[in-house]
Amino acid sequence: MSCVLARIEHAGPGGRARRLCFDDSGCSRTTAAAVVKELRLLEGITYDIPDLDRLISQAEGHLARERALVLLRQRERSSAETIGRLRDLGYSSAAIAGVIGRLQELDFLNDERFALMWARSRHANGYGRLRVLRELADKGVVPELAQETLAAVFSSETEVLDARRAIGNRMTGTKAEREKQIRRLLARGFDLGTVLHAVKLDDTDA
Repeated sequence: MSCVLARIEHAGPGGRARRLCFDDSGCSRTTAAAVVKELRLLEGITYDIPDLDRLISQAEGHLARERALVLLRQRERSSAETIGRLRDLGYSSAAIAGVIGRLQELDFLNDERFALMWARSRHANGYGRLRVLRELADKGVVPELAQETLAAVFSSETEVLDARRAIGNRMTGTKAEREKQIRRLLARGFDLGTVLHAVKLDDTDA
């Protein structure tokens, strides 16, 4: 079946993907802008749909892999995060699955390594376990792995000291100042009990 490519539209988050709209058939297909560029697809040209689908699938395979490698060169990423970026760019589920599987086999993608590196970095920068847990969830790290990672990085024996370091070990000041420190530490992901212990706030500070 041959159809005229009527329009190439921006699609997806931020318009980063491309939607191919064909006349007569009323069908459309979404792919990546890089695929449209590589295949030199043009509006007004008649394409054989099965042949075009085959060419798009082939192009998506290697272009999705190249894009994923660029993302991983920028920084370590989780599998879910990488999948999301490729999906937003318009790559098909089949192309993404193939790329992710291969990158995991080569150990370019490793969620355990990513989670540990992320948690260590955030811990070193003064963030508490609750904040890091939320961030790992946002990155698509499964709850079991996230909890194992936090257990390896955070220690209940040092959490109060960690909280104090996060506010520069400033333990003096008025009650109002300490309440401000409490809000800051809660925002950084320390639990309330740890925070109150860290700033030593009590009724005598009024």
